[in-house]
Amino acid sequence: MNYDAENTKYIKPYIDLNYYKEWGDHFDVTLDDVKTSLNSSDDWFGAGLGFIGKLNANSEFNFSVTWEEDLDGESHRGIKSEFGFRLLW
Repeated sequence: MNYDAENTKYIKPYIDLNYYKEWGDHFDVTLDDVKTSLNSSDDWFGAGLGFIGKLNANSEFNFSVTWEEDLDGESHRGIKSEFGFRLLW
């Protein structure tokens, strides 16, 4: 199977990998005489797929889907989807 660059030059797929670090303080909170610790710092990542499509010389559109996960395994951040249009002048 051959790659036909001429027929695919208007749609460019991409892979998106991100690492996020949130910094925050560790503090204690008391609720109804129950003391608990909260840590507002967190590490998480996102992995996604998307594409950019060229409509003409001055306009493009993009679409992506990203899976986000907490690296501590405590929570699943969610699935994020984006769609956009860019006009160049």
